[in-house]
Amino acid sequence: MEPKEKYLFDKDGFTFSKIGQQQYLASFSLENDNVNLANMIHFALIKLIYDLNSDIYESVNLDKINENEATITLVFKHFFEDVGILQKYSHMHMKRTVNAKSVIFDATSIRSSRPANVPADSQIVAFSKMSIACESITPHKINFTYSVHIDEDRYIPPFVEKFISIITNKIFKRVKEFIEKL
Repeated sequence: MEPKEKYLFDKDGFTFSKIGQQQYLASFSLENDNVNLANMIHFALIKLIYDLNSDIYESVNLDKINENEATITLVFKHFFEDVGILQKYSHMHMKRTVNAKSVIFDATSIRSSRPANVPADSQIVAFSKMSIACESITPHKINFTYSVHIDEDRYIPPFVEKFISIITNKIFKRVKEFIEKL
């Protein structure tokens, strides 16, 4: 039997849900009649997502390999230092695939090396797969779907799931507001 989708956050057109064991899904739409949004779906948009959220990310490094590949390192702020949870970072290889009506960014964790800018006492965010699908509804409207599969051997307590849903909403809300004001 397929697991039932559990909504963790649903507000102002943004949803964040648990769709299976260790699988999460976020979705929202962007619309701006003054800008051809379909032309903005490049690695610069991915960098913008992180740059607009400097209160969440301690550092962001995006190294483009070519137009369709990049290596990204994110060091998160140390949110749970007071309760003994290690600071988190993500180090990933991301590929961009362009289709007729969509652009998909697929990422996998790089576990074979630790970037120099990552604190020694931090822990990698253990995801096996992440995807950001950008579906062009019109040239001025894009539907975004963000999915992440956390490693099976990691337990995420309900309070952390709720925290992640709120932070994810904050991240994408800022992007949405920024792009819709262009």
